[in-house]
Amino acid sequence: MLAEVDAFISKPLRHYRQAQWDLEYLQLIYQGQKIEIGLAPGTTIYCQQRQQWLPLAIDFAKSVTVSYQGMSLPVMPITSLITYKQWLAREVDIIDIQELSAITLTKNG
Repeated sequence: MLAEVDAFISKPLRHYRQAQWDLEYLQLIYQGQKIEIGLAPGTTIYCQQRQQWLPLAIDFAKSVTVSYQGMSLPVMPITSLITYKQWLAREVDIIDIQELSAITLTKNG
């Protein structure tokens, strides 16, 4: 895969610790879109509510399959995504939570 994306890498795969994230990932910029691909084991995020670092335990067995441009892709369930965005509680996460909650209500309502 690296040979295919090498020209688009804006941040190489390595360990990054920022205000809210402590993980290994790489970042691509493809057609103006930022794409981040992270490694799950060992990832922690800063929980604003608890004022502490918490492990981001991703259960890949709970992934849901969605169709996108003719491909079937496994993705994190919306409820799991909302939970970790609640922990981060950045302005962008609050907006995401509102939009994701609306999707959840539409599906369940």
